[in-house]
Amino acid sequence: MRTLAHSLKAWLAFTLIAGLAFPLAVWLFGALFYPQKANGSLVLRDGQAVGSRLLAQKTTGDRYVHPRPSAGDYATTPSAASNAGWTDKALRQRLASLPHTPEDPSQSASGLDPDITPESAAWQLQKVAKARGWSETSRKKAEEWIAGNIQGGIISPPYVNVLQLNLAIDLIPDGK
Repeated sequence: MRTLAHSLKAWLAFTLIAGLAFPLAVWLFGALFYPQKANGSLVLRDGQAVGSRLLAQKTTGDRYVHPRPSAGDYATTPSAASNAGWTDKALRQRLASLPHTPEDPSQSASGLDPDITPESAAWQLQKVAKARGWSETSRKKAEEWIAGNIQGGIISPPYVNVLQLNLAIDLIPDGK
């Protein structure tokens, strides 16, 4: 009985430490020192959350730049790769129907990658400019935004966040 009592006390102590105290300490540390990241790196517009910098969102139509294709249709719960290789006929047909640069026809491994290459963003601006009726000046503003917001490039390849690019595109008036 004594061994059982010691075992139960140890189980309770470790449950409280590992199951309650440690997660609470990690959450508190994140909330105090990294509040933006701890809350999902949400992007706000007019005080409302419009998305996260960390997750790709499904985009339709020609008025916006599209993220890389997603095997999970940009859903967070079933996110995973399709395991289809470049020789898979169905994958090649699906990728051919989606907007991407000729140099970057790959799909997102997780299905949630929020970034694309600057080349892909610039290539997609052609259809965005046409759909919005932009003048050359408006298109140049979007190109300047892309050039000024390229991240990575030292260790990782350069990339642009699609959500932030689309929010910047919304600030450029249509037909001008």
